[in-house]
Amino acid sequence: MTIADTSRVQLRYVKETVAGTTPSTPTMLDWRLTGTTLNENRESIASQEIRSDRQTTDLISVSSTVAGDVNIEASWKEHQPFEVAALEGDLSTALAFTADTVSAAASDDSINDSGSGFPVVVPGQWVRVSGFATAANNGVFRVASRTASKIVFDRKLGSASLALTDEAAGEDVSLKGQFAKNGVTRHSFTIEKEYSDISKFFLFRGCEVSAWQGSLTVGEIFTQTFSFIGRSSTQSGTTAASANTPSQTESVLNAVDNVGDIAFGDVIYTDGVQSISWQLDNNMREQRQIGQYDLAGIGSGTMNLTGSMTAYFSNNSTLYTQFISNAYSGFDFYTQDYAGNVVVYSMPRIKFSSANVTAGAINQDVLLELEYQAVRDPDLGWTMGISYIPA
Repeated sequence: MTIADTSRVQLRYVKETVAGTTPSTPTMLDWRLTGTTLNENRESIASQEIRSDRQTTDLISVSSTVAGDVNIEASWKEHQPFEVAALEGDLSTALAFTADTVSAAASDDSINDSGSGFPVVVPGQWVRVSGFATAANNGVFRVASRTASKIVFDRKLGSASLALTDEAAGEDVSLKGQFAKNGVTRHSFTIEKEYSDISKFFLFRGCEVSAWQGSLTVGEIFTQTFSFIGRSSTQSGTTAASANTPSQTESVLNAVDNVGDIAFGDVIYTDGVQSISWQLDNNMREQRQIGQYDLAGIGSGTMNLTGSMTAYFSNNSTLYTQFISNAYSGFDFYTQDYAGNVVVYSMPRIKFSSANVTAGAINQDVLLELEYQAVRDPDLGWTMGISYIPA
């Protein structure tokens, strides 16, 4: 007998075209993880027949549930499909623009293309601009507005000021980036769990991200958890994949080297933050049916995005003032790996629902423990956006 070892477990997945149907001859992508509880669970009910000898006559299987979590350590684009799926969003086409007809204007912090060839970008999206001779005109910028001939920016990543400089066209200027925001596009996956040391394969079809959690804490790795609901499951002694694509090899992100500015209301926060977390719940529900264990479907409800953070309490406690005044604010932060790849997480409209100032014990810092709710921004039309910006 061989007992399965956790160090020999591998997850892989493929995106489905039809929810609950694994594509034929699928090429599956291996998925890096730190642990998983994804399983099929059978629900049983004991018979209620009355017997004079006081014994139970049967245990009847009445339903099947495919559900569980996948825990990961964040790295560049390894988990992007599931972040987009959690948002029920659409990932924009990767920008691949380069032209020597682009100039920069200090008067309105814009770049301008005399060839009117700028690709589509949307307000709130962050993009990388490179190629200008003037260093101030290169970097990662947030889009305020866009036409085919003009893109206006309103923030620069890693800088307290924007300050573009006038520069004439002539250099090869490039734009890079992709963007996803919450929406109503459903994404489903077939996920295979392999126990390679005992040659067992579990196939979970029609898996959707029902909830998504992220956590950044001082002295820790940036972790995330994706919670799934699936439609059906099977077990086999062989893989369902016709081919495998290895996982990506980008570095794991931590909360010190790889986290950049944290901003509230477009102002970089400098008083010190110890931890940030969020919980996105899509309020999904199983749609069961008579005659089959497989689900008829999965319902998706209102997206609820909440979170918490812990900051130092100081004489410049703008966050506590914001809570007391019941004011809305924007909230964003970014990660950057050692190769220079950037991901910006943006919540343009949050409100703090609680703020506790704690003096826990002698010889400790006083901390401000906050909880927040993110809601739809009336100008941008979304609650959370993610910008993926390659180096």
